Amino acid sequence: MNALDLVCTGGNDVKKLYEKNELTFAIVWIIVYCVLRSLADPLNEIIGGGYSVSAAFCVLQAIVLFTFIRRNGLRELNAALERLSDLKKMMG
Repeated sequence: MNALDLVCTGGNDVKKLYEKNELTFAIVWIIVYCVLRSLADPLNEIIGGGYSVSAAFCVLQAIVLFTFIRRNGLRELNAALERLSDLKKMMG
């Protein structure tokens, strides 16, 4: 599976990881962020454009994550959990 498949389909493998263990999913994305930042720093020096490569990598990661969240209905799930939490607070 390539990066384009992840963006276009929501990434079935990524979804399986999320469903299996949300904490592992979060840790994987933190690691991805760290690796992208590590790769971007030398490229920033080569290109000489400040932190343009770092910014591009961050934008790319954000696009992939937001696409995954939207395609897998996780925004709605989060909203429902927040409403449930509010209801529990109201009840006592």
